[in-house]
Amino acid sequence: MIVPKAPPTSHFRPYWAGMIGFTVRGKLDLLPAKWRDWTKTITFDQPFDFYSLSAFEPMQWKFWEGSWNLLRFGNSSVDRVDKVGDKSLKIKGKIVDGWVDRRTMWVVVRAYSEAPPLRAHSFTVSGISNGTSITSGEKRTISVYVKSQNNTPIGGVRVRFIDSDDKEISFSRTSTTTDSSGVATTTLYTGSEGSADFGVEVDGLSRTSFRFNVVSWEKSFTRTGIYKGTWQTFCWKKRVWETWTRYVDVPPRTVKGSVSITYSYSEDANLKGWDWHDSDTIKLWGRIRQKGCWARRDWVRYEVSGRYKSTNGQRRIQGAPFFTPEQDTLSEYWSDLSQVPIETDLFNNYPNPFNPETWIPYQLATPAAVSVDIYAVDGHLVRRLSLGHQPAGVYKSKSRAAYWDGRNEVGERVASGLYFYTLTAGEFSATRKLLIRK
Repeated sequence: MIVPKAPPTSHFRPYWAGMIGFTVRGKLDLLPAKWRDWTKTITFDQPFDFYSLSAFEPMQWKFWEGSWNLLRFGNSSVDRVDKVGDKSLKIKGKIVDGWVDRRTMWVVVRAYSEAPPLRAHSFTVSGISNGTSITSGEKRTISVYVKSQNNTPIGGVRVRFIDSDDKEISFSRTSTTTDSSGVATTTLYTGSEGSADFGVEVDGLSRTSFRFNVVSWEKSFTRTGIYKGTWQTFCWKKRVWETWTRYVDVPPRTVKGSVSITYSYSEDANLKGWDWHDSDTIKLWGRIRQKGCWARRDWVRYEVSGRYKSTNGQRRIQGAPFFTPEQDTLSEYWSDLSQVPIETDLFNNYPNPFNPETWIPYQLATPAAVSVDIYAVDGHLVRRLSLGHQPAGVYKSKSRAAYWDGRNEVGERVASGLYFYTLTAGEFSATRKLLIRK
């Protein structure tokens, strides 16, 4: 005899196998009322592992929920349940035959099959496609959606993002798991220009590769200014023409053919010409007449506009000129800009590769508690650098950037190889790679 069991719900997902209901009725008889045995065999359309049985007699109700308990009413009962094969149940019980009326009992049996574990059957990747072009310095969210054979989302599946080149791209997370909706995400960071590729690996499935181009981008700039003539102290002194010069800082890597100069001037002033002074400075010059006796000063108003582009291995911060992290100073143009970035970001460490020490530059758009975690390729935490609460600003020079001496938490030198570092600043988090070479 098989004890009827209600399907558990905590450790597996049951499949609904079916439901069968039937009626048992007593007989009308002139003899005194007596109990009579009944037997019923029911067969489901598919095999089942668990079942539950409930019965109903007028004015009474009982439900069988997994423990052996006879369903007995005043005039009927279910006494025994046996499983026959993998699709059928043989049910036995009693009912009263009598001369008063026909006794009735309704029985309902529900059957369940234990669902096989869901397995990853396919996955799709959004946010990237083969052959596309992504601009240098761009951030892009990559999402992986993992499905079973019946298109059911699967959670808890390991997804890995494999980067084959250290220069062009990096990821905020190289290994993660899908959530309850079957989705795993990471952030793709693009670096230097060139051809880039990476692969997406899902446990149990074939790897999918993507190849694309990281391209430079161009942005426009405008610089405006005014030059005013000088005053003469004495009215009777001859007012002469003088030469004026202005140096206008422009972003490095400005496309020289794109620069244009527009200007306007008063009666006794002019702009004679302009030329490149160096790679990030344009020289303007002209003539203007001195004035005296509180007369109106002459002026020249100018506007310099053009385009500049990204370059290999360089990043742009808040409209400032490009710089490489190895530089400790920027052009004069940078010093004229606000030192508070418009967004928090993490940059490449320098030097990289390194031995035995390196600096990790970053910037904060808002004040935040800052920490840098160093991880091995297997995800093991090697070192945590707690930098405390820091104000908004740029932390890229050696005196301000995070410093790591290449040691673990107990002061031991770590082995050569690839490591990952994660900057956490408030709700912001980003990860990059570094390489120790001995």
